[in-house]
Amino acid sequence: MTDELDREVARRFAELEAVEPPDVWDAVVGSTDDGVSSRRRLFRTLVAAAAVVLVVAGIIGVVAVQRRDEPVEPATGPTSTLATSTATVATSTETSTTSVQLSARIEPATVAPGQTLTIRPPSEVQVMCAGSAFVLTPALDPVGQLEPDGEWHIEEQQPTRLDCLPEPSSAQVRYQIPESIEPGDYVLCLTDPPTEEGCGAFEVERVDPMESVRTVEPIDEFPRPPNVVVRNGTTEVRLDAWTYCFGNVCADGLAPESPPSVGTSDRVGVEFPLEGWTFDATFQRAGEPCAREQYAALQQTGPTSFELVPLGPADIYEVTLFGRGDGDLSSQGGRFA
Repeated sequence: MTDELDREVARRFAELEAVEPPDVWDAVVGSTDDGVSSRRRLFRTLVAAAAVVLVVAGIIGVVAVQRRDEPVEPATGPTSTLATSTATVATSTETSTTSVQLSARIEPATVAPGQTLTIRPPSEVQVMCAGSAFVLTPALDPVGQLEPDGEWHIEEQQPTRLDCLPEPSSAQVRYQIPESIEPGDYVLCLTDPPTEEGCGAFEVERVDPMESVRTVEPIDEFPRPPNVVVRNGTTEVRLDAWTYCFGNVCADGLAPESPPSVGTSDRVGVEFPLEGWTFDATFQRAGEPCAREQYAALQQTGPTSFELVPLGPADIYEVTLFGRGDGDLSSQGGRFA
């Protein structure tokens, strides 16, 4: 469209050049050659000025028509370029932090504060000075620094060391997770900057304070020997030891004032659940504290069973049983006739 406009303007100028001034100019200024030249120069100046006005008006009209009928593509300036660049960087950063596959093996993958874990890279990596390791967030933001000896430095208190370049290594390294670390997901890195082979993911679990209190099985500080069982037919009596040394405890007591009755029999069975024990018995007439005592050894009928045969003339006797083995005991054997 600009080329056509240029051609039209050139054509109009050519037509104006060919126009002769009217005769009235001779009457006004005379017929001298200088007057004719002056009139022609003035006329051409006026025509040229009018043509310029027409050309400018035409250009403005053309532009106005173009803006009204044809949409104009907006220009792309530095602002658009900057916005696009910023979005690209943000996308690139997000991709780099979420798509990285950390390949260093950490065991166990879940630990409680104060526990230890190990990290082993799949291949040789350029480890840091003194075997240090960085603890990072999943977004690779620094949290702190671990040392093999258990020291923990938070980000604001990193230790100062001389620069060094250890030999690349794929060896397993053990670290203790600090008690003060917050529960959550973390990344442990042997390399700086972080690399896929030099870093692994782990989790610090939340510990219920009540679970940290260990449940201790109750300990019987005063162990007692098992009961001695006396059987006479269908009658069964379980007797507690009232004087004994058993385990690491020795206790002295008094015999019961009213021992249980096991009935009338010419022999009585006695059982004790521990092997390696032997039993004796003393007989004394019931109700006579100063009566003579008679002694008899129980016959063993099995690894944990015995038989008691009464001694003396027929009467009611109080029997006391004495056991010896891994310790000793005395129990009131009962009253029988």
